[in-house]
Amino acid sequence: MKLGNKVKIIDGVVKGNTGKIIEKVGDGYKIELDEEMEGCKYYVALEDEFEEIEENVTTHHVTITTEKLKELIKNNYKWNDYNLQGKIDIVTHLVYFENDRELLEFLLYMEGKENV
Repeated sequence: MKLGNKVKIIDGVVKGNTGKIIEKVGDGYKIELDEEMEGCKYYVALEDEFEEIEENVTTHHVTITTEKLKELIKNNYKWNDYNLQGKIDIVTHLVYFENDRELLEFLLYMEGKENV
């Protein structure tokens, strides 16, 4: 995969979204989404979690609520078995946060402390 390629996410919490590869991150790629999801503009995916698409292909975007994202994480990870760093690693692997405050708010939401 090359930087700048247009891709469609075929797996994960933003399945169906499209975007462009902007950076290689470890074993994955940081993708700038065409449409934000829950305020997140970026997503990190492994190469088998997206497919290259042509620029002129019509696509449909999928967004999910924070509650649905919470449910997906809790169903796919043993959330309470992780320490804080482990939880941060899980969340930041799935979605990109503009700043630490947004990440903190989401982590508090995941812990059931959304009214801070």
